Amino acid sequence: MDLQTAKYIIDHYLQLLPFEEKGVIQMTLAKYLRLSLEPGTAVSIEPDPIATKYYRKNGWLSDNEDASVMLKMGRDQFYILVASKIKERYDSKIFMNNCPKCGKLCRTTMAKQCRYCRHDWH
Repeated sequence: MDLQTAKYIIDHYLQLLPFEEKGVIQMTLAKYLRLSLEPGTAVSIEPDPIATKYYRKNGWLSDNEDASVMLKMGRDQFYILVASKIKERYDSKIFMNNCPKCGKLCRTTMAKQCRYCRHDWH
């Protein structure tokens, strides 16, 4: 899965996850955003016990890993991991809106114009 597809799935289908999991993921993404906005911030993130519990429950962490390891793997890899889990669980509910002309992924699920080739199918 590429990063663009992962962001599309997270942006449009994160609500498919149960409330607790969605909250943990949003909290983790907020930590990434805060770190990327603060210049000169050291990347030492303490593991969140709530996040660690849900990551282990959902099989995203094994017993020998820690939430800080997941956070340190990088934002892009975290997006891809979360999106692949969402796609794995809810594949039948996910609609990938691809351009009928060039086949590339559109910006939103309701888009009717391709941002790459400018094809319009209104």
